Amino acid sequence: MPNHDDIVDAITAGAHALARDPVNNKTLNAYWNWLIEKVGVKKGDVTFVQLSKLLFKKEFFWSIPNDDNRAQDGKALRFEFVNEIDDGISPIKFLEADAARIELEGPCRCLEMLIGLARRMEIVMSSPTEGDQVSFWFWQMIENLGLDRFNDDEIFEIGSLDQVDMILDRMVERTYKRNGEGGLFPLRGPKCCGDVLIEEGVYPLRDQRGVEIWYQMCDWMLENYMEK
Repeated sequence: MPNHDDIVDAITAGAHALARDPVNNKTLNAYWNWLIEKVGVKKGDVTFVQLSKLLFKKEFFWSIPNDDNRAQDGKALRFEFVNEIDDGISPIKFLEADAARIELEGPCRCLEMLIGLARRMEIVMSSPTEGDQVSFWFWQMIENLGLDRFNDDEIFEIGSLDQVDMILDRMVERTYKRNGEGGLFPLRGPKCCGDVLIEEGVYPLRDQRGVEIWYQMCDWMLENYMEK
């Protein structure tokens, strides 16, 4: 059992790590702020600033054909950010477009991927009466992953940072259950206990761990929003 001092030290270390900007780079910090403006970091009375930083730090990689499209959609946000600077419509005045373009090179980040995917979901489910729903779809995925409990008040609890990292690893590495539970798009049918089918659902059994994210999304939307 850790003693009181160990617990305090662990909480303090976690708080100091998260209190720092996502990166010690003005360009990336500006870009991170631009990204979170797209989806917000407040739900009701709680905020998720620190979770957004962890999502920004975490690299998204793909292993299933066509999931590279999710990475490309995420990285396309960088071009929008840079183009706003280049066109003079960005409120960020300390950056030059060419320099920002170079500094933003690198693998797609989980925050980018999720926002890019939320935009695709908005296109599929767009409704003139609902308005812009990108933030809604983004937070639906956060809830599906089980990350919505890691608000700014809870994330400093012992073990929370490890839990967030484990959840993101499970999503990226596709180690969730075969019906998608633990991933972005868990399905009600068929229900599984580990790898064992325990209840026949609406859909034929298809191991979601081998299904590209786009079709996982389609199955989930069909089950939750298009059946009625």
